[in-house]
Amino acid sequence: MKNRYFCPAKIVLSLCIAAAGFPSFAAALDTGAVAPDFELSSLSSSKVSLSEFKGRVVYLDFWASWCAPCKHTLPWMNSLHDKFKDKGVNVVAVSVDTDVADASKAMSTIGPRYTVAVDVEGKAAALYEPPKMPTSFLIGKDGKIVKVFAGFHEGDETQIEAAITELVGK
Repeated sequence: MKNRYFCPAKIVLSLCIAAAGFPSFAAALDTGAVAPDFELSSLSSSKVSLSEFKGRVVYLDFWASWCAPCKHTLPWMNSLHDKFKDKGVNVVAVSVDTDVADASKAMSTIGPRYTVAVDVEGKAAALYEPPKMPTSFLIGKDGKIVKVFAGFHEGDETQIEAAITELVGK
C-alpha cells in the first residue's frame, strides 16, 4: 500500500515536519525576495511556469490532498480567481502530492478555474520551502514576494483579499 505521507528526498524537510504536526518554522523565502521561476506540468499535462505571469500579481499556493485546511482553501481560490482575474491577478495552486492521481482526485470535485500545477518531484517546493500546508506566496508585478501566508485559519480569506486589493491598487 502506498504511503501518502511519504516525502521523497527532493521534497523539503519542512513539508514532512508540517505533515507530522510538529511546529513549523519560517519559509526560506520571505518578503522582498525574488520569486524563483519554475516549470511544472498542469493537471492537463500542459506546462506551467511562473515566468508566464510576468508583470502580473500572482497568488501562489502550495497544497496537498492530505491537508485538511487545503480542503477549504482550494474551493475558495475559485472565488479569489473570479474576484481578481480582471485586475491582473493570477491564482496558481501547486500540489506537492507525490502522485498526480491524488491531486486530480482532490480537484475533481472543485472544478478549479485557476491554474493547477503538480510538483511530484518537489522541484518548486524545494525552491520555496513552504513551512506548512497550505502556504501561499503573494508575488507582486515586479516578481518579488510581497507577503507569505503560512497555514490557513478561519478569517484568513479577508486578510489575503485585502493584501491583494492593496497590491493591485498600486
